[in-house]
Amino acid sequence: MIINKTQIYAIRVLELLAQHKETPISAKTISQTLDIPYKYLTRVMTKLSLCQLIDSYRGKEGGFVIAKSPLEIQLQDIVDIFSNESPHQCICADGSMCGQNGKCILHDRWQNSKESIHQSFLNTTIGELST
Repeated sequence: MIINKTQIYAIRVLELLAQHKETPISAKTISQTLDIPYKYLTRVMTKLSLCQLIDSYRGKEGGFVIAKSPLEIQLQDIVDIFSNESPHQCICADGSMCGQNGKCILHDRWQNSKESIHQSFLNTTIGELST
C-alpha cells in the first residue's frame, strides 16, 4: 500500500473543508491555499463530489463544503476511492505482482505492515486531522 499524490491531495482538501465547516470555499482558493494544480484539483473534487463527500454551490458565494461529518470520514475511505490497487496486493521488488510465481520473500512481513497501516487508516478520521 503506497499512498499516491491524488490520495494525499484528497485528504488535504477534505481537511481544509472540515476546518471551514459550512463556509463554501472556491476551487481557486483551495488550489492556491493547498498549492494543488487547478486542473488536477478539479478531477479530485469531481470524484469527491460523486462519492458524496463534498457538496458544491454555484454563484458568487459558491464553492465547496464537506458533505459529511468529518468524524465519519475515515482515511481508508479516501484511500479506497482513489486507489488503483487491490487492498491486499503485494508488489515485489522486481515490480511483479506477488503470487505470480509464488510468494516473494517479503510477503509475510509486508502483509503485516500493510495490515497495521490499514488499521491506522480505519481508525483515523478527517475530523481528527482537522482539529
